Amino acid sequence: MLVESTETIPPDNQGERRCRLPPFVDDKRYPPRSLKYVYLVHNHPEFPTNISKLDIAGIVKAARIHGAFAETKEGKVPLGIVAFFSNSHNPISASCDGFFEYSLGRRTEVVKWTHAEQGQWLQEKAGTVTWLNETQFQIDWN
Repeated sequence: MLVESTETIPPDNQGERRCRLPPFVDDKRYPPRSLKYVYLVHNHPEFPTNISKLDIAGIVKAARIHGAFAETKEGKVPLGIVAFFSNSHNPISASCDGFFEYSLGRRTEVVKWTHAEQGQWLQEKAGTVTWLNETQFQIDWN
């Protein structure tokens, strides 16, 4: 399900967009409350930025509602977030140059994925998440 924000943009931050995920997905093909989020996917399109504290706080909030893992036929899948980025500073010619990923299954690490010349994906550690308690954390970027 794709969600687009209807929230008012703060006057001091016209470059920022936010979306509020619905707490539950209503799909008549499935029993109520049986569908869960696995990854929250969004972008940071105009310049390369890391996953933000607001991004991680969003999945923490979703985990409090749904749990940190979804049960699948393949086993437990941890809730995570992906933020795509472009290295271009020109919004007209922006490209997808990679993405940042954080998962509650990998609680202490934010990773950055980029393309190699041979089409392979390269992974590098982008930052460390230190949990102070169940809902508060700090991020240290590499």
